Amino acid sequence: MDQVDQIKQGTSGSLRVLLFGAEATLLGTSEISVPAEEGIRTVRDLRNWLAYRHGKLGPLMNQIRVAVNHRFAADDTPLGPDDEIALIGKVSGG
Repeated sequence: MDQVDQIKQGTSGSLRVLLFGAEATLLGTSEISVPAEEGIRTVRDLRNWLAYRHGKLGPLMNQIRVAVNHRFAADDTPLGPDDEIALIGKVSGG
């Protein structure tokens, strides 16, 4: 990892992931902290890590959108420790 990557990922920080609705209920928490050591660099990395570490989310991951700093993000979007990351699941209502 080069110096720029270390700055972007953070050497001692972690990623903070916010959960809402069914996803928060499923995991029993509204926030997950992902240690920097996990090497999460992109939204795709985060999706894979969440599906592996929190198996209950696995089947839902293709229905969950990820927002980074209040904007929906593509899977190749880079992530850093200062980003606000939110999982936005399907919602319904009328």
